[in-house]
Amino acid sequence: VSEEFDAFAPAFSADGRSIIYSANDERFAVSLDEQAEVTRLAGPAGALPSPNGEWLVYSRGHYSPDHQVFLLNTHSGEEVCLTPELGYCFNPWFSRTGDRIFFFHEEWPDGGTGGPKRNVWEIALEGNRQPREVFDYQLFDAPLKWTAAEQ
Repeated sequence: VSEEFDAFAPAFSADGRSIIYSANDERFAVSLDEQAEVTRLAGPAGALPSPNGEWLVYSRGHYSPDHQVFLLNTHSGEEVCLTPELGYCFNPWFSRTGDRIFFFHEEWPDGGTGGPKRNVWEIALEGNRQPREVFDYQLFDAPLKWTAAEQ
């Protein structure tokens, strides 16, 4: 990437032979072989591929309250919003097996005078796509004191 671009959202490709990244509202892949060839990819900036390459997941919005998680089928081009009722959703990623999507959800427990807190939510790729909280913000505020039993 030239010095004129800010690259973000790096991830390995589904086959592990290249690194995918985004820069200036586009997606690219750079091969990990000796040629280090750069290829422009389809899909929105920041999108991460599923382990099988069939899906892209990403967040989109202008301000925190309207950021949503989207899923794009790479074969049909169909896009689905996974968090239409939630908002404040950022940085989604697939589980290693590709059957779940995790993402950060921002909340303001102290109102507008406090700071944002982030917790981790998940959505199943198949079946009931109802988002559910996995870890609350206390995991990030006090990681050495947090235990799963508190959930």
